[in-house]
Amino acid sequence: MAFAITVLLTSGFIGFSTFYATRSFIRDGIRQRLENITALAIANLDTQAHARIRNRTDESSEPYQRIKRSLQQIRAVSRDIRFVYTYRIDANGKITFVVDAEDANSPDVSHVGDDFPETSPLARTIYLR
Repeated sequence: MAFAITVLLTSGFIGFSTFYATRSFIRDGIRQRLENITALAIANLDTQAHARIRNRTDESSEPYQRIKRSLQQIRAVSRDIRFVYTYRIDANGKITFVVDAEDANSPDVSHVGDDFPETSPLARTIYLR
């Protein structure tokens, strides 16, 4: 009986350890891939044009459309990424969308100046650093 309990506990420990290590490995891989994609996207982003996009009427401008196409290309080559967008944080810590890769007729599209409500307090603290 003691042997059976020892085997069950050992098996449970090995199973849990393997699960935890595998989960960590997968998460680290996803995190690294997102960091790489973000770094490439930032390198191609015209930050001066992005800074001039201030309201919804700017969505018809050439700089907005150019940035949107760039974000759509990122999404096209990264099929497992659903949403690609840029945002800005104002002096009060309010986070708003700037450019969204979604098609204009998508129910999920966000427009310039739309609030980014899904930010957790922890993420908001990180963004404001």
